[in-house]
Amino acid sequence: MTKLLDSKPLPPPTMAGEVSRLQVGFKAGHYWIVIVFKHRGYMRKAFRKLNITNDTGENFGAIVMPEIVQKKVGNRWVSDKFLGYVLFSQTQLDAGTVSHEGVHMALGYMRRARQTVKLRSFIDDNEEVLAYHIGNMVNQLNDHFHKNGCYR
Repeated sequence: MTKLLDSKPLPPPTMAGEVSRLQVGFKAGHYWIVIVFKHRGYMRKAFRKLNITNDTGENFGAIVMPEIVQKKVGNRWVSDKFLGYVLFSQTQLDAGTVSHEGVHMALGYMRRARQTVKLRSFIDDNEEVLAYHIGNMVNQLNDHFHKNGCYR
């Protein structure tokens, strides 16, 4: 989903039920804003507040919400480095959830950077690029979650 704005959309400094917040990114400067909530109820309220799509689903314990923010520079629109929000419920925060959302985060970046991946019947450079980006996301999330007592 694309927003045409003159400024970066940031959530309030603290949202109800927020446990932790961080920014995770890639070497190219693109980044996600990640917020952990005490439980699914708080997380879903934040989802409804931050969601810019018609998605009304409620059956999730974590979600990646990609966004494209563009600002006008001269006569053209330029995409911001902001990739979107990632919301986690602390009650469902585990290695499986972190790695699952890490895949969505890596692919979201790759789509924005126009890095296409064609998976083959053997491991090749395409698969290595994908694995690298997933590892990068999971490492940043895991480090923060451990250091800040987010894991249950």
